[in-house]
Amino acid sequence: MILHQKGDDLNAIGFIKKAISIAPDNFFYHLNLGNIYFSGTKHAEADGCYQKALELNPNFIPTMIHLA
Repeated sequence: MILHQKGDDLNAIGFIKKAISIAPDNFFYHLNLGNIYFSGTKHAEADGCYQKALELNPNFIPTMIHLA
């Protein structure tokens, strides 16, 4: 997320995707990837990430807010 905050979304996405490949059940990774996609106006990709995060942790309110 630091790379994203510095404006380097391409590398941020790459690192988060690698983290997801190592720990695919970590809902925070999917949520963070969705946030990066959303900030870059890739809303369809963001929605998929948020859906996966919600599937992994259905009681996490911030994910529900992002989907709304």
